[in-house]
Amino acid sequence: MAWPSGTKASTTNCDQPSDLIANARADIKQNIDNVNDVIDTFAISTPTDGDLLRYSSSTGKFEQVAGAGITGFAHIVSYGATITTTDTNSIAPVTVTTTLKTPANADVSVVSNNLRLTAGTWFIESNSSPDNTYTGGDFIEHLVLYDDTGNESITSAEARRVGGTTLNPSISMERLNGLFTLSSTSDLVLYGQGTDAVTESTLKYSPNVTPIIDSAGSNTTSNAGLGLYLKIVKIA
Repeated sequence: MAWPSGTKASTTNCDQPSDLIANARADIKQNIDNVNDVIDTFAISTPTDGDLLRYSSSTGKFEQVAGAGITGFAHIVSYGATITTTDTNSIAPVTVTTTLKTPANADVSVVSNNLRLTAGTWFIESNSSPDNTYTGGDFIEHLVLYDDTGNESITSAEARRVGGTTLNPSISMERLNGLFTLSSTSDLVLYGQGTDAVTESTLKYSPNVTPIIDSAGSNTTSNAGLGLYLKIVKIA
């Protein structure tokens, strides 16, 4: 059994009304053999959403496998262009809209506005915020991705002053990034600490981020509101 590369049947004896079927028998047989080889190269039952094909050297076939548990694929989750704290300067969950921009599977999903990941070793990286001026100095100075299930911090980032004045500073937030291991399925929540205990603090991200990835993985402009996003890869 082998993929029928280089064994295409000729159409010389079957492309004209006057051709004799007897002369095309060898080509017909070649086509039957080719189709059988294609069928024998794949082991596919009834596919479900998110299934993948993976080659097995032990069977010599491409086999259907569930997308869950397959490592090395990047997932994109968006939190929107504006991150807002409650009116406190203590660390607390921020107000965001969490949206998975790549297809959900058993490993990565959004549940109750939280990012849910299964057990395993993961790598994440966010984009950094552009330089923005915060009138009155009310901005988020500390951002944390927190494992709400395991009650521990995953990674954090700090705001940097890049210009402006004390009252109206220009601020840029560093990237969230890190390698971490989850022992069980966990909900990850974005926390922030603002500079003002009386009013809300914000953190602004560009609404126009490239690459712009929709739920089908296409590079389109339909999701121009990514804002703060995480690239998430399961590596083990």
